[in-house]
Amino acid sequence: MRSLSICMKKATLAATLAAAVLVGLPAVSQATPILKYSIDGGTPITVTGSSAGTVTSNGTLNSVTFSFTGNSKPAIGSSQNPNFDLSSVSLTNGGSAISTINVWLTDTGFYSQHQFLHLLSSYGGTQNSGSTAQFWSYANGNNQPFNTSTPLSSSGVLTATSFQGSSSSTEGFADLYSLTLHALFTLGSGSQVTSTDQNIKNVIAAPEPSDLGMMGLGLLLVGMLGLRFRQAKYRRDC
Repeated sequence: MRSLSICMKKATLAATLAAAVLVGLPAVSQATPILKYSIDGGTPITVTGSSAGTVTSNGTLNSVTFSFTGNSKPAIGSSQNPNFDLSSVSLTNGGSAISTINVWLTDTGFYSQHQFLHLLSSYGGTQNSGSTAQFWSYANGNNQPFNTSTPLSSSGVLTATSFQGSSSSTEGFADLYSLTLHALFTLGSGSQVTSTDQNIKNVIAAPEPSDLGMMGLGLLLVGMLGLRFRQAKYRRDC
């Protein structure tokens, strides 16, 4: 009888651990990426993306033709393992004066699981002579959009017609955090930025909630099977 009691206590403990794992998973609401851009210092234009994790904007403003695309969770990456991306394609200055283009992409609701994040910020692209490009990436531990409190990388001014680079950083956030990408382009008259891409990625993947949930269920099943085995053994011994 004593062995059965011990077994039942162990099974109860396993079930409690499983429940703790499941309950401990964060209830993260699905935020959407937000794109913002400004041409020649004008009023910033903001475009909110879809729940699918994508946002786009293209057109012509102040003689500048542009096409921007942002991708975030769940289209690519996840709340636990971000893969956050901004591409700028076919930026062309059709005017006679120099034009400047600022573009930002932000998203909130990333979750660190109280673990250190190993974030890789990268960029690359091509541009015509007479253009320059510059890239920044940021995080914010208060989960605020467009917040630049934690700089991750800065490219400096890029003048080459072809360029690429990357920078890694280790960050620790207690809870939810946001990510922001920023690019600045300067286009001379008739010049063009053919294509650029910048990205933030967690290079050491954290376990997804589904994985933790399966582990919790596994603990629960192991506890229940152990209980049934001990009960059957106890009956035989009796």
